Amino acid sequence: MKRLRLMTLAGILLALAGEALAAGFTRESFVVELREPAFGARPVPVELWIPDTGKPSYPLVITQHGSTRDGYRFEGGKGRTDTYSSRMMQAAVARGFAVAVLDAFYEKNLAPSDKTQFPNAGAYAVRLRAHLLAKESRLDPRNTFYTGFSYGGDMAMWQLASRNPTPWAAVVAAEAGCNTFFKPRPLPYPVLIMKGTESHYYPRACQIAAEENRKIGNRVEVLLFEKSNHYFSLNGQIVRGLAFNGCTDNPAIQDDATGTWTFYDGTPTTRDEINRRCFRNEGGRGQTYEKMDEAVSKALDFFQANLRP
Repeated sequence: MKRLRLMTLAGILLALAGEALAAGFTRESFVVELREPAFGARPVPVELWIPDTGKPSYPLVITQHGSTRDGYRFEGGKGRTDTYSSRMMQAAVARGFAVAVLDAFYEKNLAPSDKTQFPNAGAYAVRLRAHLLAKESRLDPRNTFYTGFSYGGDMAMWQLASRNPTPWAAVVAAEAGCNTFFKPRPLPYPVLIMKGTESHYYPRACQIAAEENRKIGNRVEVLLFEKSNHYFSLNGQIVRGLAFNGCTDNPAIQDDATGTWTFYDGTPTTRDEINRRCFRNEGGRGQTYEKMDEAVSKALDFFQANLRP
C-alpha cells in the first residue's frame, strides 16, 4: 500500500475540484473476485484510500459509479469510476473517512445503453465490504456506508431489500431512478435520496418510494437540488436517449418475498410490461456539474450525522 500526499496526486485531485485534502493518506489498488447473479464470480477492480492521521480506525464509504465511467482511472490502469465517485473519494478522505471505489463493468463489454444487462453492483458492494473488513484492521466495522450515482444510486436503493447480516450505517442514493422499488420492510439504517428538480429521472418516483417507506417507520428522505438536472448541473436539456423514466407517477413495486410486481396504483404487472411502459426515449444532457460538489458534501454530511459510537 502506498502512502501519498495531496501534491503527489495534484493532476488528479485539482481536476476533481472537491474539498481540500489536509492530511496524507494511503492508497491501494487491487482486483478481487466478487459474485452477483447475472455474471457470477468475476474479477472486480477496487481502489481503497485510507486517511493517514494516526487514528486506530476509520469509517468506510463504498461508492459506486453510474452507467458512464467518466472520472478517475484507478492506479495501475485496471478500473475506472465516474465523476460523482471521483469527487466522493477526495472529499471523503478529507473528512476522515476511508473510501473504496469499485468498477462493476470491468471486462464485461458494457455500454451505458445496455441497461438491462448491468450487473447487480449492490451485491458486489456487500461482498466487498466483508472482504475489506477482513483484510484491513483500520476500518471500523460499525460504520460502513454505501453510496452511488444514477445506476449506482439504483444499487444503493437495492440495499433496501438486501437481507444483509451486517447492515450499513447509512445509505445515500444520488439520482436513482426509482421507477421500480421494493415493497418496504423495516430498515435498521437511514437512507437519503438526492434528486435534481430538473432531472430527466423525475423526482416524483423517488418521493413516492420515500413516502411508502415512511409509512412503516423507515427513515427515508429526499433532498432536492433546485434547477439541477440528473448530473447536478444547471444546463440540463431533455433530449432523445434511452432512459428508464416512464413510470415516474406510477412506479412499479416488487414484493421481494414473492417476486411479484404491482404498480403504485395497485395494478398487478410483470417485468416485461414494466420494461414496455417504463423505458422511454427521453434522456438528459448537460454535464457542467455546478452542484456536484454540493451533492457529495450533503452525502457526507448525512454519513457524519449517522456515525455510530
